[in-house]
This record gives sequence, C-alpha cells and structure tokens, in this order.
Amino acid sequence: MLAVTPTLAPTPRPQRLPLPLVVDADQVRNYLDRGGLQLALNICRGEVMLRSLAPEIERIRHRVAVQLRESILNEASPEVLLAYLRLPKAADDVEAWRTALHLLPPRSPKRSAVVDHLPALEL
Repeated sequence: MLAVTPTLAPTPRPQRLPLPLVVDADQVRNYLDRGGLQLALNICRGEVMLRSLAPEIERIRHRVAVQLRESILNEASPEVLLAYLRLPKAADDVEAWRTALHLLPPRSPKRSAVVDHLPALEL
C-alpha cells in the first residue's frame, strides 16, 4: 500500500491541498523581480507545460518567457546571456545573439561561437 504524507493529503471538503504548492514558474518570476537572473536561469526548466493548450497555462507560459527574455536582454552579464542562449527557445532569437555579440569583448574565446551562429539565423 502506498503511504501518503499527511501534509500533502488533500482535505476532504472542500478538497484542497493544505499547503501552497511551489511552482517553478513562480520562482523564476520572483527571482527576476528581484534581479536574480542567474538564479532564475538555474531553475528554469524550459517553457511552462509546453504541450498544454489551456488558455491560462498559455498566458503563464508567455508571461514567464517574455519576462525572462526582457530581463536577460536588458540586464544580463555576458555569461548569463550565454546561459540563456543555451535554452531551446533562445536558439533562434536573433536579437539575443546580437546582444551577446555586442556584450562579449573582441578577444573573448566565446565570441567565435556567437559569430558562427548569427549568419545561420539571418538568412
């Protein structure tokens, strides 16, 4: 028989969880609100419930993606921006790749990968 942890068992009527759930999308947004770009990227697992077509999930997915992207483009260090560019959704983000090229020093060894990636996006 499967044991149920009492703190996670729903209450009988009305049926609710007795503790609030910690949702990674909320954590990402909270870190972004406080300027914790690296922390937000560390817990970001990709797009929120990518296969869901539920309107509220699509709204949350869009809001998190826009807030993350804008925070990264406007406030990130080159290292954080490069970490963002490793996310699947950012692979085709021309503006983000151009921003990385602008932020990286000319002698940075990481610059060549950005220079190599940009022409494929701009075709």
